Amino acid sequence: MRRSYFLKAFIYSVFILAIGFATTFAVGIAEEEPAKETQSEEKVVTDHNQASDMEIWKEYATPNENHKVLDAFVGNWDYAVK
Repeated sequence: MRRSYFLKAFIYSVFILAIGFATTFAVGIAEEEPAKETQSEEKVVTDHNQASDMEIWKEYATPNENHKVLDAFVGNWDYAVK
């Protein structure tokens, strides 16, 4: 009985270790940098999109009439947790 427990534990350990190696290998492949020529073209597009996206998010982050609904919850709260 004790031998089968150690055998199962060994098999599970090897399985977990194999999954860890496979995950590390997959992440390493995914993080490889693209070729320099395509990277420069993508950078121009990314910079343009980033500037326009930033303006859009500034509009979303500006408080508007929807935030007035939340004014009822502003203040100090007393509560007890069990």
